[in-house]
Amino acid sequence: VVADIFGAGPPDPSVVDYEPPPRSFGFTSGNPDPSTIPEVRNHGYLVFGLIAASFGGTATAEGLATGILPARTRVAAVDLRGPSGSYDLPTIGDEILRAVRDDGGPAVVNTSLGFGCNSLLGCGTTESARQLARVTGLAWIDKVRAGGLENRFLHVASAGNVPNNPVTTASTNSPWCAAALLDGLPSLTNTLVVENAIPRAEPPYGARCLNLSSNIGGHLAAIGSNVY
Repeated sequence: VVADIFGAGPPDPSVVDYEPPPRSFGFTSGNPDPSTIPEVRNHGYLVFGLIAASFGGTATAEGLATGILPARTRVAAVDLRGPSGSYDLPTIGDEILRAVRDDGGPAVVNTSLGFGCNSLLGCGTTESARQLARVTGLAWIDKVRAGGLENRFLHVASAGNVPNNPVTTASTNSPWCAAALLDGLPSLTNTLVVENAIPRAEPPYGARCLNLSSNIGGHLAAIGSNVY
């Protein structure tokens, strides 16, 4: 289950071709031919590609790559923009749980989103941000456990990526990060919070160190950019 921006409602995997042609799902935003699906430049299709795409047949780096489980993975989508233009985070959470229930079997949920920065939240550094994370994180925990779904899905959640990050913690990035990391909450056991690492040295960080934009305090780190 991918909760991300797709653009014109979530794609239907039963009618979208994973194999070329068309190359529907990309590994970098804006990479594939946009004539088949105009919204394919959006980040949701990047994630779909990393999961399940099968390209082949071209000499480019993308053309020599496939997703993690090409052609063997059922993929469901929650489009963050929703039918009315934009979902709020509680509604996104409801849609994620609906998709998990509808699937009927074990699932993996991917979320690359969070509260973001504004004058109130201060990129997760203020007491207001901690309180928002605490309230929404507890609400998410209650929904997951009330539905008996904690053991039904593994949730892989981004630690958060904030430009010019003042090095803030992942625990206040989103309800799902708070539900796994924030002190004082009855933490969910099905959530992994992933930091963004870089494969090359970029001052003041070295190779395989935390990206300049990534929050800290996640469970593990993944290499973040230009990786095929």
